[in-house]
Amino acid sequence: MHGDKADRVFREIADLGGFGNVGSGPGDVSPAYAGGLDVAGVLNPANTAVSEKAKDRIAQLAGVKRPDAPVETTSSANKKA
Repeated sequence: MHGDKADRVFREIADLGGFGNVGSGPGDVSPAYAGGLDVAGVLNPANTAVSEKAKDRIAQLAGVKRPDAPVETTSSANKKA
């Protein structure tokens, strides 16, 4: 979708959404991961940790529409070792 700008866009979304450090080391978010970034929880209107401006930019970069109503999500925090 973004061609040669894909790495920059991935890094911007990861930064704005609080996904963590982009890289290939332990605990890093790999840009090579086939699943990409799950932005549904970040764009959720119930998420107050990410600003509205950041949500707008993430949606624009990801090419998705922001949901109008809260979306039920499940935290993956309990999966961390």
